[in-house]
Formats: sequence, C-alpha cells, structure tokens
Amino acid sequence: MVRNSVTRHLQKIQDIEKQSGKPIQAVLRDFVEAREMTYPEFANVMGVSVTTLMDWLKRYDVKGRGSGSFPKRAEHIEKIAEALKGRKISAEHVEAQREAKLASGIWKPIGHICVRNGYQWVKVSHGKGRNNYRAEHRLVIEQSIGRELLTNEHVHHLNGDTLDNCSENLAVVSKSDHALICKLLRYMDEPLAKVIIDTLTRRFPHLG
Repeated sequence: MVRNSVTRHLQKIQDIEKQSGKPIQAVLRDFVEAREMTYPEFANVMGVSVTTLMDWLKRYDVKGRGSGSFPKRAEHIEKIAEALKGRKISAEHVEAQREAKLASGIWKPIGHICVRNGYQWVKVSHGKGRNNYRAEHRLVIEQSIGRELLTNEHVHHLNGDTLDNCSENLAVVSKSDHALICKLLRYMDEPLAKVIIDTLTRRFPHLG
C-alpha cells in the first residue's frame, strides 16, 4: 500500500514536470514567489492534497511563506518600520484601541470571570490570554490574610466545592499538605478524612 502511494506521487510529479516543462522544485518555487494563490488553491490546481503539497515543499527544500521568502513583503515591512520609527503613540490612541477591543469582544473587561479546570479565574489586567487572569480563590485568600501567597502555598476548599470561593471555605496549606489532603480524600473514608483535614487546616490556617 505504501509502495503504491509512493508510485502515485512519483507519477504525479512526472506529470506536473511534463505539463509545465520545469522540474518540480522550480514549479514549487514559482508558486511561493508569485504569491497569487493560497496553499489549498495551488494544491487543487496540482491535483494533490495540501498535506502532500507541504510535504513536497519540505522535501525539495523550498521555503514556505515567511517574510524572508518574499522580497516585496520584506520591503513593505521595512517601509512600515521606517515610517513608525521614533513615532510616539499617545495615551489616547492606546485607550481608543483598548476600548475598541473590549467593544468587539476580542478583550474581556477586567473583573470578567471564567471557569477553567473546575476553578474560577478572574481577569486582573488588560490584554488577551491566560496571563491576564488569576485564580479567584487565591485572590480572595490574599485579601483575607493581607498579603500575597507564596508559590509553595496552596489553597484548599474546605467543603470540596472548588467554585465556592467565600473566605470561610478557604484555607492556606503547604504544597505537601495539599497533596496529602487530596490523597486522604481519594483513599480514605470521607468522614475520617475530613477530621484529619480539619485538623491540618485549623492548626496552620495561614502558615504564619
């Protein structure tokens, strides 16, 4: 089956070379440099899949469509960079862009809450991406104890509901204690596990 597939590809390449009068590498290079068709469009013209086209580009060492592959595109980027050189972007311009992104839904407003992996996350800074969010339970406990949590400090939900982030349901525990708590809940009878967990969390409520 593999041999038949290779044979078909070789036959296809020979047909393309015969029709174009050029080696396949030159045909591929012309396509890349012309920038007149998308990959799917060119693959359709060639009568192959996009996967096969990309494989040929790699096999025949024809660079894909990066800025370095196109002199015209590189020149265009250089012109834009030169035009913007030394130009200061005003605070009004930045604010207008922020408002536009918020209005379009590209950015979520600060305070936006989402649920990920069973926990609630709150957006704390402008921008797009996970780096602008923090776990709500950590924010709540930090406000409660009046300081930022250390990286080795975890927050345990006393009632087991990871979406219940009221301060009374949260306890700061060490990373090792949190791992122990999870194991207790997993392998021990729930009533006994809760007694041990209650002892741990009450003895070291905020780790000093």
